[in-house]
Formats: sequence, C-alpha cells, structure tokens
Amino acid sequence: MSLRRGIGLGLTLAFILSGCYPGTKPMTKIGLVAPFTGFDEAVGYSVLYSAKLALQERNSRGGVSGYMVELVALDDRNQADLAVQRAQMMALDADIMGVIGHYENAAALAASEEYHRAGLTYLAVSATADELTRRGYPEVFRL
Repeated sequence: MSLRRGIGLGLTLAFILSGCYPGTKPMTKIGLVAPFTGFDEAVGYSVLYSAKLALQERNSRGGVSGYMVELVALDDRNQADLAVQRAQMMALDADIMGVIGHYENAAALAASEEYHRAGLTYLAVSATADELTRRGYPEVFRL
C-alpha cells in the first residue's frame, strides 16, 4: 500500500470513527413550515432566519437536553392543500420532534389535522384561529 493511500485510509477511518465518539451529541430535528414563495415570502424568510439564529445560539450552548437541534424547513405557500402535504412530509421523518409555523389560519387548520393524526407536536406561531386549540388536540398549541 502506498503512503498516500495509507494516509487517506487512516484519515477516512478517523473521520468516520469521530462520529462514533461518545462525546458526540445526538441530533434531533424541529420542523418549520412557512411561505417561502408567493405573496408572503418575506414573512416566511423572516421566521426562517429567526429560527436558524435561535438554534445556532442554542446549539452553541450545548443544544437542548443534550441534543443538537437541526431545522427542517418546507414551503407551504400559504395554501391549505400544500400545508397538508408538508405536514405529512414532516410526520414521515421520525427524527422531527415538533413543527412550528403555517402563517395563515386556513393552512394551519388543515395541517393541524395531520399533526394530530401523526401524534406530532405543532405550535402555531402566527395563525390565530381559536379552532386550532378549541378542538382539543393534545399535540396542537398556538401562541
């Protein structure tokens, strides 16, 4: 084996094994669904950048309860039918512990049905429809 190949193999092995080191913090994910295209895209990106900044600060301090947190962001264009599809996509990822977002009431109401069905925690941060919490779904919250 050549020296170059041996060093490459050693570095590759070290890189792979570094992920197995007991000091490596486990990861979890938080979902964010907002309008990143269309009329309200500025609002969606404002929420996205705020969430990224908050998670960056939190992760730099050790994460949440020993977990580093990754943000998964999807565009619902403020459309109820697309919001349902995005909620279903979030529910399929077993590492996602909860979802925030859905700017418009119609999108939030439609998506909340899917989060309830999947048992996935959902926090409506801007949708204000009383019906979101009046239905009594234990997974659905609003600010």
